Amino acid sequence: MDAKTFLVSILIVGAAFAETGNAPVGALSAPKVLYVDSEKGDDAGDGSAARPFRTPARAKTAVRALVKSGMEGGVAVELTGVFTGLKAPVLDLGKEDGGSSPSAPVVWRVGAKGALFTGACRLTEADFHPVSGATRERLKPAVRDKVYSCDLAKFGVGELKPLPAKFGTWSEMELISSGRAMTIARYPDSGWLEISNVVDRGVAPKDLSKGEWEFGVRGGTFEYVGDEPRRWDVSKGVFVFGFWCYDWASDTLRLAKIDTEKRTFTTEGVHTYGIGKPGKWAKAKPRYFVYNLLEELDAPGEWYVDRETRTLYFYPTADGFKDVALSLAKDPLVRVRNTSNVILKGLEFKYSTGPAVNVSGSNDVTLDGLQASWLSRAGIGVWGGSNVTVRNCCLWQIGSTGLDVYGGDRKSLTKCGHRVYGNDIGYCGRLSRISGPCLRFGGCGVTVEHNYFHDTPYIAVSYGGNEHLVQYNEIECAMLEAGDGAGMYTGRDWGSRGNVLRWNYLHHFGKDGVALREAQGRPSGCEALKNDVMVEGIYLDDCDSGETIYGNLFYKAGRAMFTGGGRDNKWRHNLVLDCTSAAHFDTRGLQRARPGSGIKDGWDLLARIEACAYTNEPWASRYPELIGIMQKEPLLPVGTEYVSNVAVNCGYFYNSWGNATKFLQERAPNRCNVSVNARDAAREAREYPQTNAALRVKLEIRRDDALSKAAEAVDPRKVQDLPEFRAAFPWFPRIPVEQIGAVKRIEVVKRRRN
Repeated sequence: MDAKTFLVSILIVGAAFAETGNAPVGALSAPKVLYVDSEKGDDAGDGSAARPFRTPARAKTAVRALVKSGMEGGVAVELTGVFTGLKAPVLDLGKEDGGSSPSAPVVWRVGAKGALFTGACRLTEADFHPVSGATRERLKPAVRDKVYSCDLAKFGVGELKPLPAKFGTWSEMELISSGRAMTIARYPDSGWLEISNVVDRGVAPKDLSKGEWEFGVRGGTFEYVGDEPRRWDVSKGVFVFGFWCYDWASDTLRLAKIDTEKRTFTTEGVHTYGIGKPGKWAKAKPRYFVYNLLEELDAPGEWYVDRETRTLYFYPTADGFKDVALSLAKDPLVRVRNTSNVILKGLEFKYSTGPAVNVSGSNDVTLDGLQASWLSRAGIGVWGGSNVTVRNCCLWQIGSTGLDVYGGDRKSLTKCGHRVYGNDIGYCGRLSRISGPCLRFGGCGVTVEHNYFHDTPYIAVSYGGNEHLVQYNEIECAMLEAGDGAGMYTGRDWGSRGNVLRWNYLHHFGKDGVALREAQGRPSGCEALKNDVMVEGIYLDDCDSGETIYGNLFYKAGRAMFTGGGRDNKWRHNLVLDCTSAAHFDTRGLQRARPGSGIKDGWDLLARIEACAYTNEPWASRYPELIGIMQKEPLLPVGTEYVSNVAVNCGYFYNSWGNATKFLQERAPNRCNVSVNARDAAREAREYPQTNAALRVKLEIRRDDALSKAAEAVDPRKVQDLPEFRAAFPWFPRIPVEQIGAVKRIEVVKRRRN
């Protein structure tokens, strides 16, 4: 991919950036501007518009000198062209590379003609040759004249170590053509294979009396269907990716053996929970596909690398060898370490194995209007420091997590001040499936607001820690493939307190999300679970406690308000439309939690808060309900409440059973919840009979056909403003839906995605 092609491809970015109306950050019109042009520049120049530098490294040296001289007003570096970093970051900023103050920062910004950072090398048609010899014989006869090879040694690719027997996400090179990542050769070419029969799960015995789970201790053996594996050479490495046991745990495993007579696979890699369903209660079938093998390179757009010979094999698409590139870089394209007062503005990042930007130990840093796509692993990472803002960025087609943000100190409840604002982050988890949320954050004091998170096989937003504020976000099309996750997820922490999740819109999860994208003519490429009971809206998993969640709108979002045995969670004034259930509530702590046991699997919930010195200040004053927790029925979800929530056209309001239902009926401080036209009205009436005044206070069951029909006929965001709704619920606080999402960027984002 030559520089001219790259520059043409990013002209849209300049237009999109202009449309957002983003003025320079604060009053940051720098008195000194340096220019960098990768094509026209020369590092022997003076950095002026007439004689620009060629590399960011040369500009960095000039910036250091200017800042050191004590000049006022900061420095701006304007970048134009394509900047490639294969062995090291394109831009590596350290302690000496920041501005003198927040009002005099160092700004690295896009020029009028665009600036692209990439970690890929360009491959031309001349680099590819017909396949011959023994390798040609490994290909299917029909494609032997359509597959081409390329010697990667000529591009500086050194020795490639064998892939491990087990890994969670693909973190190797990726092939790009016509602006998108190609498919690693696989079987079948799309979709999944279901395991017909498990011969050996590969697990250790478990003691049910102790509540033990099964864990894998050796490779498993299972049967396959068909004769395709007869052609595969295990010695070259055959890998299978799958959801082997649970719908929230996937792995890639190398095969140790293929028995073509018995039609069985035996894995060398050991899956955490073994192969196959652990019991009848597990509903979804284990599923997998085979990939990274030359013998199945049989469809346009597929590719494979022989790691021993360092040879790339490629079956071109109808575009031929147009704009072919190979992502190789593993380092961040931009690294910001232990510095302050830096702004990155309007830059684009594409095609790299490593992340676009990594900010660590830095203060008062702003990432503004960045575009990142087709990265093999993470998009942007913020680690430690304070007052780092990520705003107006568009991150999409990311192999793993789109954005990581961590900072602050939980023990002292010192807030980091990091802010995630106005971003469009989607199509994440492209290569990792279950470990690729759009956003993952933790620590203390992160603010997440006015973002659009969307299109992910599993969880969209994952978080942990204290004193976070999450508001005005839209989360669309999460849980498109995996199970036991949510639009927003946190779990297994008595001390996850002080967090407020309010005024967010969560919609179209699981099967409904897949159907939505298909109806829009842009299929998700995911296969939703047939059973959607493992799809959640906001998920407080495994006794997570102390969250405040109010004023959120849920639509087609599975089990919307999920409490997995936790304490002191406050669910108030949420509106739930057409979901599996409005609320899920269980008492799993009775079976699983082991506080004070010293168990290292996370279920010693006491140990986690002891690590934060919860009996000392500031925890003792901030979270007094934790004091003496071991004498306050620690295994029960004491203090969790649902108050003034409204559900319309849901399956039922409460999803619970056994001890949990009894707890809800007799002890939970729930009140003023209303369910309108539940699809399973008989269940609600049985569990919350309206002749029982005490139960009616907890849940009022209504029949209102006018409201039900009106709600089905309008956009979910307009339901609360319907005359029928206002007449029925004049007391319900209005959710400010018009403020939700990355409002300023919506038209730009639509054009970019299409």
